[in-house]
Amino acid sequence: MAPGSGMARVAGTASDLDIQEWIQENYGFVPHPFWIAHCRELYLSLAPVDSEPRPSWHQCPTNKILPIRQALEHFGLLK
Repeated sequence: MAPGSGMARVAGTASDLDIQEWIQENYGFVPHPFWIAHCRELYLSLAPVDSEPRPSWHQCPTNKILPIRQALEHFGLLK
């Protein structure tokens, strides 16, 4: 959540922007939304909307998975 937005966060929710900001602050890079979606599928057992395989350029690079996973944990999305 952006500072000063005045909105309370519901536990277990986070937008891609929330995740991107947290990772930028803690890891110094901004993950692509495709990478976040891929990690949500991996860790939250979310099936892709379509049955087509994910294009390789949509997959999260292996060296970026851990920071995204830690962001998901930080926002209470993983148990």
